[in-house]
Amino acid sequence: MKTKFYDTNALLLLQDKILEDNFYISSTTLEELENIKTSSRKDEETKYKARKLLHILDENSDKYKVVITTKNIISIIDDFGLENTPDNQICACAYSIPDILFITNDISCKTIAKWIFGLDISSISTIQEDLYKGYRDITLSENDMAYFYEHLNENVFNLLTNEYVIIRNADNEVVDKLKWDGEMYQTIRNKPFKSNMFGTLKPLDDIQSFAMDSINTNDITVLYGKAGSGKTTLPLNYIMQEIEKGRYKKCYMVYSYEPLKGAKTLGYEKGDHVTKLIYSASIGNILASKFGDLQQVEYMLDRGMLDIIPTANIRGVEFESDSICMVTESQNLDVYTLKTIIQRCKSGCKQIYEGDIIEQKDTNIQNVGINRLIDVFKGHKSFGCVKLKNNYRSELSELADLM
Repeated sequence: MKTKFYDTNALLLLQDKILEDNFYISSTTLEELENIKTSSRKDEETKYKARKLLHILDENSDKYKVVITTKNIISIIDDFGLENTPDNQICACAYSIPDILFITNDISCKTIAKWIFGLDISSISTIQEDLYKGYRDITLSENDMAYFYEHLNENVFNLLTNEYVIIRNADNEVVDKLKWDGEMYQTIRNKPFKSNMFGTLKPLDDIQSFAMDSINTNDITVLYGKAGSGKTTLPLNYIMQEIEKGRYKKCYMVYSYEPLKGAKTLGYEKGDHVTKLIYSASIGNILASKFGDLQQVEYMLDRGMLDIIPTANIRGVEFESDSICMVTESQNLDVYTLKTIIQRCKSGCKQIYEGDIIEQKDTNIQNVGINRLIDVFKGHKSFGCVKLKNNYRSELSELADLM
């Protein structure tokens, strides 16, 4: 397998995705990044990407090697009869390393690398953008920081409405967490969820604080992320808080009745419909693990605090304005099913969708219901989305992602 050599353009596009394998870059690229981050001719988004990338490179120096643009590199350019330009320097640096794959999306650089230097080249697919995660992580210099706080009513980071941002200083320290509300940047407070059932729940990281704020303030929230990141625990804590305080009467738990891949179904089961649901379907295990046991789940069902609705029955249900509709494992639902759920919710019904989304890079991504929901609703004043990042369940469950 050939080692990757990235040009400046590719690095700016990929950001921390470059850390998947060891790679090479040119010292000319480092010079270009330094110039970009302070250039008056570059937009704020490009300058932000350059600053963030330099931090990534600084913190992961063991992942790459820098080919210095020396006199020998310049002589290679001269041997090919080319001008001494940054693109030609980068290509010549790549040419000096045997058995590399040169990665660029710059058409000019690609042409020079392939047809003059004879390099094996590859491009980055930009047909499908990364799935919207609902927040940005931005590092600012002292001058940029001062400008930002003097212009909080200007959308300097081009965020969508209800999109969050983590602000870091030049030392990579978090100094603030904010949300663009459509008119100005508002600071996010770490307000805990409190209930008799679960006690007090505080956010374990900055991204969880975004999720809790979105659940609290938006009509519709999508939470997605790996197992153990809190995408089920956070909304359930909020739901119990709101039901206990009387702000909502009931939670409708909507789920898709699907067995685990490769697992056998239980077949015929004695008992009423609800008993079958909580003892035979995955939703029973999910709720029992959060509430302590199935008896507590049955108690909430009997008291009318909770109702479990399989998606097969969704057309016969209407979610009241004083209720919360939580859709679990929503990555399993198609566009039509999610559309139907949303249309069954009356005005005032709070909706929470959670799942573990596989961020595919193919043209069929819009056929996945939750992806389509995010794509259509992002930027709406009543919608929030947060990609939860950290696994707090256990180190072993974290390793399971590698299987």
